[in-house]
Amino acid sequence: MDDERALIRRLKRGDTEALREFYESLIDPLYRFVYFQIQEDKGFTEDIVQETFLRAIRSLSGFSPGKGSLQAWLCGIARNCIREHWRGLDKQAALVQSLTATQAEPSSGSRGLQGDPPLDTRERVNITLAQMPRAQASALVTKYVAGKSVREIAVGLGKSEKAVESLLSRGREAFRRHFREQARDDEEKQ
Repeated sequence: MDDERALIRRLKRGDTEALREFYESLIDPLYRFVYFQIQEDKGFTEDIVQETFLRAIRSLSGFSPGKGSLQAWLCGIARNCIREHWRGLDKQAALVQSLTATQAEPSSGSRGLQGDPPLDTRERVNITLAQMPRAQASALVTKYVAGKSVREIAVGLGKSEKAVESLLSRGREAFRRHFREQARDDEEKQ
């Protein structure tokens, strides 16, 4: 506990060595905590861990060693990051649902060998998004459905524009891959 208090004092003074110690001593337990909280999605885990450390550094003045350890404090911040992200996904899912509900009904087509109608594009998009890592799917929906700019997404996530561009790029690549696989599977059913 005394070591943590000394570390906190050094962090508040802006000691870069203290920042390194803070990160190195807590990255592994925090990563494991987040990894198991979100059901083992590595990309999303990395995003949440990064966001947690950023928020912790910004709000270090509010940390009270008497209320618990740094690790417990970071886990609390991580829980909030995860909750906020899931709330955002719920709102985006509702938006996607409302947008797709106004589109035309699925096209009629020949039934597949197993009696399943072929998927329309809307269904294929929804299935594709569900198969992707949450952070990537969320970024794509925010950009292309909600119409937010890279800058707006970056501000909302507390990330740099470059980080958001990278997330979107990985998301587009994953989307294309999953979408093609879904289309191939649908064609094989016919």
